[in-house]
Order: sequence, then structure tokens, then C-alpha cells
Amino acid sequence: MKIFALVVIFFSILLNPNNIKANETILFVDSVLILNNSLAGKSINNQLKILNTKNIKYFKKIENDLKLEESKLLSQKNVLEVNQYMKKVNDFKIKVNKFNENKKSTIVEFNKKKKDAELALSNMLANVLSNYAKKESVSLILPKQSILLGKNELDITDTIKNNLDLKIKTINIK
Repeated sequence: MKIFALVVIFFSILLNPNNIKANETILFVDSVLILNNSLAGKSINNQLKILNTKNIKYFKKIENDLKLEESKLLSQKNVLEVNQYMKKVNDFKIKVNKFNENKKSTIVEFNKKKKDAELALSNMLANVLSNYAKKESVSLILPKQSILLGKNELDITDTIKNNLDLKIKTINIK
């Protein structure tokens, strides 16, 4: 009798229509591709490339000037008095330290600008994904990087990229 009761309970739970949710929609999106290839993503990448090139040129020029100054200072070693030479060496070391600090702070500032721009774009992408999910009654959108295998019809990367491109074309780096 107990076995019959257990079998009835088991099948009633198993066949309960409230537990079956076959109509749930699960899609996936390649967010990395979208962030790199959307209009705003390309804009960010171009701005960062230009800024980085500008910074490299600026610091390369200063570095070359410092090398010239160092060679000039070394050539004066036997000509100047020890006190004068040491004073110039100390002044040169101060310039080099300022250069290194300036370079470090510029790198930190560059990375902050990059992070802020990427965060702004990620927030816009999240907003677009949320609106799409509401509009299309999607239950779950997964990142493509987490998917081992899936039907191509479930990939909404192009649709989301187009929606993002319509919403925002550029993000200016501040």
C-alpha cells in the first residue's frame, strides 16, 4: 500500500503541469563582440588609440631630451668641479623622477578613462538587453562565452548590436 501511494505521489509531481515550463525563452549574446564592434565601441577604441599615440609621442620626446641631457652631463664630469657636477646630477635625478611620476600618473589617468568609457558602454548594453528581454518576453539571456553548444537561431548578437548602434553612436572619453 505504501509503495502504491509513493508511486502515485511521484507521478503526480512528475506530471504536474505547473512544473513544466517549456515555453521559457533562453537566448545568448556575444557581449565582447558587441562592445568591440558597435559604433560606440569602435569610437571608444579609436579615441583611446589616438590618446595613447599622443601620450607615447609626448613621453618619447621627453625621454630623448633626458638622454641628451644625461650624455651632456656625463661629458662634463671631468670638466666641472665635484660640487657643481653633483648639483647637476641631483637636478637631473629630480627631472627623471618627475618624468617617471608624470608618466605613471598619465597611465593611471588613461586606464581610468578607458574603464569609465567601457563601463558606460556596458551599462548602455545592459539597458538594451533589458529592453529587448521585456519586449520579446525573453526569460534569460546568457553570455555566449558561457555556452558550450547552442542553436544559431538563439544567438541575438547582431540584433542587440544593431539596437545598441541605434541608441548610441559615440561615447566621448572625458
